[in-house]
Amino acid sequence: MSQAETKPGTVAEALAGALAALGVRRTVGLDLGTAAGGLPHIDVDDPDLAVLLADADGAVNGGLGAAVLAGQLLHLSSLPGGTAFPQTVGSPEELLDTLAGIDPMMPATVALHLDLDLGADVPDGLTVGGELDRQVAYQLGSSLQGAPLAVIAGVGVVRSGSVEALASFAERLGMPVLNTVGAKGVFRWNSPYHAGTIGLQDRDGELGGVDDAVVVIICGVGDDELPARPTGNVIDLDPRQLSIAAEGWTRPSGGPAPRPPLYEALAAVTGPAYERDELPLSAPRAALHLSGAAPDDGVAVVEADLAGFWVGRAFPTAVPRSVVVATTPLPGFAAAGALMARLAGRPSIGVRAGGMEVDGGELEPEVLALAQRLGVGVVVQAWAPDAPAMSADEHARATEADYRGVGAPSQGSSSQGSLVRPVAVALDDLDAIVEVAGRPVSWATLPSAPSPSPQ
Repeated sequence: MSQAETKPGTVAEALAGALAALGVRRTVGLDLGTAAGGLPHIDVDDPDLAVLLADADGAVNGGLGAAVLAGQLLHLSSLPGGTAFPQTVGSPEELLDTLAGIDPMMPATVALHLDLDLGADVPDGLTVGGELDRQVAYQLGSSLQGAPLAVIAGVGVVRSGSVEALASFAERLGMPVLNTVGAKGVFRWNSPYHAGTIGLQDRDGELGGVDDAVVVIICGVGDDELPARPTGNVIDLDPRQLSIAAEGWTRPSGGPAPRPPLYEALAAVTGPAYERDELPLSAPRAALHLSGAAPDDGVAVVEADLAGFWVGRAFPTAVPRSVVVATTPLPGFAAAGALMARLAGRPSIGVRAGGMEVDGGELEPEVLALAQRLGVGVVVQAWAPDAPAMSADEHARATEADYRGVGAPSQGSSSQGSLVRPVAVALDDLDAIVEVAGRPVSWATLPSAPSPSPQ
């Protein structure tokens, strides 16, 4: 976080400024009153809904989402489904110091009990921020030159705005980079520097060349992004230090090294599935349509279910932040994320497994009702084998329209509507992908995949 000074004013004004520095765009939940400091606010009475919307806002749009709950409890989050024990802050200094200690690059949840008068004045000179250690980062690069390496990029690379620095880093090293689901798009799916997405299946690390024989550089990977962190020679690198660390390497000749086996092994399975037209649609084909229909600033928001697994695995990402997949089961997240993306001016679509009245959770109707109240069109695709069948062409056309919020008109209203659109997708077709890369491991809601048949 860059250094910034908080000017004199009320506690609420100082709070709003500090929250804005953490990427908070709006608050949801209870209104703190006229002294709230200028951040936009959405009134939401249901505390569970407010928390869901804040989680989704932080995960989808970057920065942190903020929910204001009863008793001046402030919920800050970029981690869907995350919880935190409330910290009591009793002075302006303690409040700003606590906020300054939050790392907005990494997914996290923070709960603060604001035990102070928000309308009170604050003193001059309260500051936040710190400096990066340039010397350490440079020495890291120079000391590892020539060592066998693997690089894993996580969501922190995206949230810190370090995607271009990662590209320069990879070019200096002359090697492809593995990414987590949260970092899909840091390299285009067909870039020679894209080694594949790691963390979805139990053989991802093995196929990606991550073992005790190499030095693993982990850059911006959140605690929830990998089922198990690599062991052995592991170095955590701050994404903001990528460009500094790269200076320790001389640019190699001959371009990037070959990708590890992960990329080609998965392509051999998903490639043919992209082309299949039979109904219900293959999950990779449906994911391909999501990617192809997305505008440059569009986002597909997906729940942690079988739809989430397949989108994480098969969505051919072109740019960062074009797909957000929850890593924690949180029914209603797809709809909430699609709504918060639209409020940020981004085309969006939610995706989840299950039909019209299954698996959307109790909060999904509340999210759609709120979208209706705000005059925002939100569409959720519900993937289920027994849903109404669409041809591949029909699904592609419907998905393109859905990204742009062209849903069914709201009943009794001329505004764009919100809806759940069921689509027949074969989510249980796991045999081939399991045979190549092992069982799905990321999310507790995924069923045990069948064991591969003996050869």
